[in-house]
Amino acid sequence: MAQARLKTDQTVPEAPERDLSPRQVAEAMGVSESSLKRWCDSGLIPTRRTAGGHRRVPVAGVIAFLRERGFDPKRPDLLGLPAGAHRDRRELGELERRAGEALSTGNESDFSSLLLGLYLGGRSLAELSDKLLAPAFEFLGTSWAHGQIEVYQERRAVELVRKTLHELSRVIPSPTPNAPLALTATLDGDPYTLPVALAELVLRDTGWNATSLGSGNPSASLCAAIDDLSPRLLCVSSSAIGNAPTFTTDCNALYEHARSRGTALALGGRAITRELRERVRYSAHCESMSALVGFAESLWTNG
Repeated sequence: MAQARLKTDQTVPEAPERDLSPRQVAEAMGVSESSLKRWCDSGLIPTRRTAGGHRRVPVAGVIAFLRERGFDPKRPDLLGLPAGAHRDRRELGELERRAGEALSTGNESDFSSLLLGLYLGGRSLAELSDKLLAPAFEFLGTSWAHGQIEVYQERRAVELVRKTLHELSRVIPSPTPNAPLALTATLDGDPYTLPVALAELVLRDTGWNATSLGSGNPSASLCAAIDDLSPRLLCVSSSAIGNAPTFTTDCNALYEHARSRGTALALGGRAITRELRERVRYSAHCESMSALVGFAESLWTNG
């Protein structure tokens, strides 16, 4: 799973799905209202009807249409996106430094426009996590190690990413009724919430009904969550481990409980070393968000 160096005690709240009138959507897309309604009538863009019979268009459905058809919104601000967020198809490697600099300087508009523009351009959130966010945080870590930035700049960067993820949560489509449930969390002693919040959105982006349980969960509480919610997948991120023997015991107990309930346990995070992997049990070890998506897809296909 993608790894953030920074500590934050805030999670990304789930945003309610927004919807707009056909006229608002047409203006945002830069097309005629008749064209917009034609796409809606053909099922290319989902709609719903109000109690009064008026048509409403979910923003997430509009974003999905833009990504699939390669359209660039004329007024992204009407969709709740930054004004500078336009479809971006550039290679991610050339943007790593720009993302890192935007985070280190606290340039929220530049960073959010960059990330959301790349998402509009058709990049998956897993790919953006692995090839843009992870290198950007690596850039921050290197800058901090060389005394080029202060701790407050790292903390600010985490908050900036958290805000951008919140914006993204508004444009990711809601899961279908048959979507399997996934939970993301960290165990007791790990305060890093950003990786689990990111894993939640990555799984939602691939169609899962995913929910973050935040950080610092006792293993017994995660076992209770398995009993109460019956998830198909539990993702445990480990960016920090206070006591390795305790973590090993807790993780193995969690695995046995999850296995007995038909729940797969995926582990990830920079604290899961090769030596530790030899002592703990798990269904899958995911070194990246793309690996997590691949494992999740195998569960859905075989489930």
